[in-house]
Amino acid sequence: MNSLRIGLLALVFLTMAFAVTLVSLRHDQRESFRAWTILTRHANTLEVEWGRLQLESASLQRPERLETYARQQLNMYAINENASPKR
Repeated sequence: MNSLRIGLLALVFLTMAFAVTLVSLRHDQRESFRAWTILTRHANTLEVEWGRLQLESASLQRPERLETYARQQLNMYAINENASPKR
């Protein structure tokens, strides 16, 4: 009878330990999923910003844009306006 009682107590203890472990693991899994979701959203935001920056960079590097900037901001003019610049 005494060994049956010890076995039953051990079984109850192990069941409780398993339940606490299971709850802890589920909590960790939910926290990990939440962090993953936040990071995924941030990555998507960064991808959109990267695309916008690439478009802006391409726009700023257009020859017409550079020439306008040189004329208006830097007061630069070609020596001979009718001649094309030599490379």
